[in-house]
Amino acid sequence: MEGNPYKPAIFGWADTPWTVAALLGAWGVMIGIEEFFLADVFMVLAGVSSTARLARDCFQHRRRRWVPFILWIAIIGTVVGVDIHLTERKKQSSEARAGEIPKLYTQIGNLNATIQAQSTELSNAQGHTDQHVQDIQEENKRLRASIERKDAKLEAIAEKQYALNFLPQIFAISNGAPDKLTFMNNGNYDVTITNILLNGVPPNAGEMPASVAKSGTLIFTLSDQEKSYIVSKAPSGNAERLPIEGAANLTTKNGKSYVLAFTWLFKIKDGSIVSTDVIDRPVAEVTQP
Repeated sequence: MEGNPYKPAIFGWADTPWTVAALLGAWGVMIGIEEFFLADVFMVLAGVSSTARLARDCFQHRRRRWVPFILWIAIIGTVVGVDIHLTERKKQSSEARAGEIPKLYTQIGNLNATIQAQSTELSNAQGHTDQHVQDIQEENKRLRASIERKDAKLEAIAEKQYALNFLPQIFAISNGAPDKLTFMNNGNYDVTITNILLNGVPPNAGEMPASVAKSGTLIFTLSDQEKSYIVSKAPSGNAERLPIEGAANLTTKNGKSYVLAFTWLFKIKDGSIVSTDVIDRPVAEVTQP
């Protein structure tokens, strides 16, 4: 008597669909965590379980179905073989990537070192730039101070040059006349003679002040009283070169005061002035107290 064909075998659970599904799930997990050997083991077990189920389905009847069995065996073997091949390639790819990680860490370390070096160089360059800017600012300050000093000197020179334009160029001359003194203006502007002093005494006060035009002259004439005073200075009424100290006070167009000092020399004979000569001196500015 034949046995019951549906009586479960001891390992009948191994060819159930849920077993294959569980094995394939475990295969997927192993692939995800890159445990490729265990993935291959679970794939082989899934193939074996599928083969066992296929064998039961094909050979539990009296009419054995060899063609479907062989066909499905080929498919299952192909799937398992392709999976093992692809798993091996994936394993190689994963190992290659894992081998590149230290290189990447090395490259990252080199890059960080380069960045640090560049940052240090940049800080040094910034420090040099700041120092250079500070040096330029200091140089600009010195240059500005030098320019200000030069400007002050130029301004002083310009003021002096401006004053020189008004500097009186006036001279006292005598043409030999016994009682006349000529003041000649060779300057660029008119000059005013405010008074004339002879031995400190202002003669002919009523004639002053008097203006001497540019390139003009002014003739000063001694009065009889002044001539008598001068003759009285000669001993016995005779003198070859009797000196009388004189001074002409001047005022220019820019309001400054000057003095022209001169010595008036008189030749006196028998109590009369015969001729005169003049020694004048450079015009001197009168400093205000």
